[in-house]
Amino acid sequence: MRYIFAMLIVIMLATAANAQYGLGVVTYDITFPSGDLKDFTNNESWRGITIEGRKFFGPQFSAGLSWAWRTFHENTDELITFDGGAASGNQFRRFYISPILATFQLYMYDPWSNATILPYAGLGVGTYWIEKKLDMGVYTITDSNWHFGLAPEVGVMVPVGYSSYLVAVFHYDYAFGRKDAGPYDFWGFKIGATFSH
Repeated sequence: MRYIFAMLIVIMLATAANAQYGLGVVTYDITFPSGDLKDFTNNESWRGITIEGRKFFGPQFSAGLSWAWRTFHENTDELITFDGGAASGNQFRRFYISPILATFQLYMYDPWSNATILPYAGLGVGTYWIEKKLDMGVYTITDSNWHFGLAPEVGVMVPVGYSSYLVAVFHYDYAFGRKDAGPYDFWGFKIGATFSH
């Protein structure tokens, strides 16, 4: 799996570098669970990163690819119920989410203009690899699946130098349910920087 992630990172950075007008974006992510995800682990995630490459198709529209990694975890002794019984004891719950998305952004201003703040709206569409893991005593239960999902976001870019920006983003991610897994959704903030060619 890590080789796929490394290859995707190289492709995204090459997309930005080879575009006549392109951006590479790297952000640190803080994420909060919702819905079924919050039922499993109620803690926010301080372990997240997103790497994205964008190519411009006109002065106010870009498209690209993004890859992210987010980790949720919680220690609890909450009672677990299942068909035919229940169990209790110390549990370590982990939830790993890695979206691989095609992204589209619409900017209110041309990023190469003299605007001091560049607001934009974006949408990610693609696949989410999700692994749910529960450790309890000597037992480990793991469930991993690929899910289709969507990720709308709004953000601002603030120029800090020649073709460089600080970026702040609010996002919401929704991974649709599959079989008996999901749906899973979460929201959060991304803070980072861009570089351009």
